[in-house]
Order: sequence, then C-alpha cells, then structure tokens
Amino acid sequence: MKSVIIAHIVFLSVITAVIINSSICANLILQTEQHIESIPSKCEMLDEFNDAFDEYMDKQRYIGLTVSHEDLSLIEDCFRELIGAAKANDEESLIIIQNRLIGALRHMRRLCGINTDSIF
Repeated sequence: MKSVIIAHIVFLSVITAVIINSSICANLILQTEQHIESIPSKCEMLDEFNDAFDEYMDKQRYIGLTVSHEDLSLIEDCFRELIGAAKANDEESLIIIQNRLIGALRHMRRLCGINTDSIF
C-alpha cells in the first residue's frame, strides 16, 4: 500500500511540474511574440529588434528545456534575418520576415502547450 501512495505522489508531482513548465514556457514565448508585434515594421526600429532578440536569447535557455533545437534555430534565424533586413533598409523584406517570426513563435507556443502535437 505504501508503494501505491508513493507512486501517486510521484505521478501528481510530475503532472504538476509539466503543467507549470508548460504555462511558464508559453508565457515567455507570448511575451516575445507581443514584443515583436508591438514594433512597427520600419528599418529605424533596428535597436528595438536587437533588444527583442537579446530578450529572446535570455529566455531561450529555459524554453530549450521544452522545445526542440530545430524550432529554436528557426526562431534565431528569423531574428537574424529581421535584423539584417533592418540594417539593409529593406522594409518590404522586414514586413515579411517579421510576420514569419510571429508565426514561428505562435507555432512554438502551441508546441509548449499540453496537446497531442507536443506529446508526439
């Protein structure tokens, strides 16, 4: 009987940890997504894009515990392209890359949630 109680406690602890991790991870990604959405698609906003990238890199260590390396690399590449387009004064590309980055962040936030996509 004692082992059954311990098994239930461990099971509930794991479930609680997964739920907490999922909500924290999704919240961190949502903050980054909202920050990117709030920045106007103008080349003059290069410093804002750099700040958003630095904030994302600080959060990436924690997000990396839950999300695959491939998804993290995609986000980093989008940020680098975004900053490059801003430096090149290419506002048309900037709009496209910014929207692609927002889409990639939404996808990653969905994967952090507890659903069949994140399990399998």
